[in-house]
Amino acid sequence: EMAAAGAASAQVAQAAGGGRSAGRDDFPARASAPALMSESGRALSVCGTAISFSKSVARYVHVMQRLPAAAPEAFGGLASLFEVLLLASFHAFWPGARVGSPGWDEGQVAEALAPKLKGSLLRMHHVYVEGSQGAPPPVRAESSLGAGGAGGAAAHSGRGRRETASDDAAAAVGSAARLLVDALHTPAVAARLGPGECIVAAESLRFCAEALRSWRPHVEQALAEATPHSASAQLALVASFYAQAVDSVPHVEAVLEGALMRKTLALGPAVSAVASQRWDIKEVGTAESAYVDRIAAAVDKALAHVALLPLGPDATTRVHAAMVDFVAAQLVEGYASARKCSQEGRAQMSIDVQTLQAHLAQRLDVPVSLERAQVYIKAFYKQPEELLPWAEEHPEFSARQLVALVHVIPAAQLKKKARDELIQAIEELRNGGVPVNGSSRPGLGDTGGVDADAATAAAARPATKLQLPAAPPRAFQNLGKWAQNEAAKLKANKTGSRANVLADQAGEPGS
Repeated sequence: EMAAAGAASAQVAQAAGGGRSAGRDDFPARASAPALMSESGRALSVCGTAISFSKSVARYVHVMQRLPAAAPEAFGGLASLFEVLLLASFHAFWPGARVGSPGWDEGQVAEALAPKLKGSLLRMHHVYVEGSQGAPPPVRAESSLGAGGAGGAAAHSGRGRRETASDDAAAAVGSAARLLVDALHTPAVAARLGPGECIVAAESLRFCAEALRSWRPHVEQALAEATPHSASAQLALVASFYAQAVDSVPHVEAVLEGALMRKTLALGPAVSAVASQRWDIKEVGTAESAYVDRIAAAVDKALAHVALLPLGPDATTRVHAAMVDFVAAQLVEGYASARKCSQEGRAQMSIDVQTLQAHLAQRLDVPVSLERAQVYIKAFYKQPEELLPWAEEHPEFSARQLVALVHVIPAAQLKKKARDELIQAIEELRNGGVPVNGSSRPGLGDTGGVDADAATAAAARPATKLQLPAAPPRAFQNLGKWAQNEAAKLKANKTGSRANVLADQAGEPGS
């Protein structure tokens, strides 16, 4: 069904009034296409879809050069094919909820997604899966038949046939996108996709992105020559596509690397051991904690698994580097689960991280640095007023991990009201730049992935601080005390009616 987008270009060409035959005498040089060899001289592990797509890029550019009237539609079809491929690849390896479903961009798994990727995926979902008109239609070139007499009537008829062909192609691509997402985002498919498929998917997306980048000058030249009166609009559309879709490939690769780590590096038991360990100790131990050996053993097992994969030096280096990042991220997750932490406990964390880093350096073929975990441990020493500026300088830590730092601050240093205000400021800092699920449908022409007018209006709106009742505590053991305090407030409040009080509590976040 996705091939209908390519067939529509031929229909558009016939409707436009013909033109020269599609020869290859002035076709762009094949040297601009990406090579199937890596820097080390080893053949890349790419799938057949990626090879077919790279060939399709050349064919689409050929159509754009030889049939100027079909250039905007050809570029639209090419962009749709790549975005559907990107959306399908993401869903095949994404462990969370489907894009666009309630809460898909929330939770511990989604916190690692880049805000730019979230916005791009949400736009693709609205355009292709839901069938919304999220992208502006391409500016069509003027017909070569003219606008008067019989030529004008023929041109009008040609435009009608072109629009019908474009609508049919868009419907076919949307149907294919829905089928792919429904078929790939299932537990059965996730179980069948192993480490080898993760590697092939990452290299295939990188190969397709390089093909698009290598042909970009020819695409821009063809559109500028085909639409001289609207060249700036077409070039802006091309720039938006590359900024939102092509430049999102590294973020999707990070998702694929995370899937690879989950399938090869089983750190769940070790992270649970980190989270369950007591860190409010009075004395620093003379050796590392037991979970260090468990993580080192898990890395040894993962390396034995990765050694069986058909990887070259380049891919092996990337996998080893991903292992280091994954171990550091999981350590932070474990440390963020600590309910109490003393000075000696922080020192024990530092000893464990340094010992684990030395163990990994002996096993991996890349420079090993668990700096992310060290930086998080040092944040335990921050004063309450220093946490928010520190959080702004370190976007790699999630809101949950930052809130964990606030909870371990002694009550003598941070009162309850100030603690709640700091937690609210941290959550607003982390969630402010992420598009709210279903709240906006950015188009392909919006380079930032959000509605610029809405953002401007929101920035100009004066900030108001709502006076809400105290939010229930996050610690379960304090829930009963909080409920007793709230009940006492209700009884003491004799001036207001009971209905108003309950209405106020009903609008409280988290009630």
